Amino acid sequence: MKLTLVILVILSSLFFNTSCLKRQNLNDDNLGAPIAPAELSTAIKEEFGDKLFIDDIKKDEFSSYILTEKIQDTYSQTIEQQDMTVKAVESTPDHFKFDTQVTKITYQNGQSTQQTREWSWLWQYDPNPTATRPLAPLAENERPTYLFERLIAVMNYYCKNEGEFPQSCHNMSSVEIDYFVPPATAPQHNCTNAYQCFIKARKIEFDQVLLNEFDIHGKPKRQHIKLVISNDVPFLSRMLQYCQRGLFDMSSQQILVDYCYTINSYAFGRN
Repeated sequence: MKLTLVILVILSSLFFNTSCLKRQNLNDDNLGAPIAPAELSTAIKEEFGDKLFIDDIKKDEFSSYILTEKIQDTYSQTIEQQDMTVKAVESTPDHFKFDTQVTKITYQNGQSTQQTREWSWLWQYDPNPTATRPLAPLAENERPTYLFERLIAVMNYYCKNEGEFPQSCHNMSSVEIDYFVPPATAPQHNCTNAYQCFIKARKIEFDQVLLNEFDIHGKPKRQHIKLVISNDVPFLSRMLQYCQRGLFDMSSQQILVDYCYTINSYAFGRN
């Protein structure tokens, strides 16, 4: 009975934190003027300042997410879970590297498959001595999902009408919220009640129009994006949520689909 209660509380916390994705009309062409790309990066910096540094990752840091899918506003189902533990960290003037053990569980057609592997992530620094921050990770095949990479991409590349993937963003909102942490993480925040533990976070939402991708009606594809970020959690979990809602072409019709990554557990590392 106690185990059942804990499971229900965890599931309800995930619903509480993920069920607020806007249900706007994705066929509405009246989006208004696009925002300047700097507005999005500024909103992210309101949470992190200039402290979003990859070398904040520490040995023994742990991060777990679930990926959920919802089709045509029906029920949400988990299609993937990934658990990542940092086993070692190496920092030099030339690069930053961390080694991880990653377990990924995939759910499909009522079945699950699990795979555990060791991965290394390497970030090379700019050879220009005036640059002190990393530029880009080395490419690897079949890599695990690092949500902080998505956060960096949102910050540096979204909403820019240029390059290979031109896009525009509209109707952005950015608000500070109290975020309900997963109960198992509550002791790390000195909460006396694991089921009433909140941290400060920032929720950012906007409509994204992909200017060089078109749907079956010849219109630029668009999706609604929501991210929840916080500086009060370990680095690998600072993107607490990344959700996108869009219309996907299927034969002669469009299907409404929500995808949402949600951090469901984490642990701080040590120096």
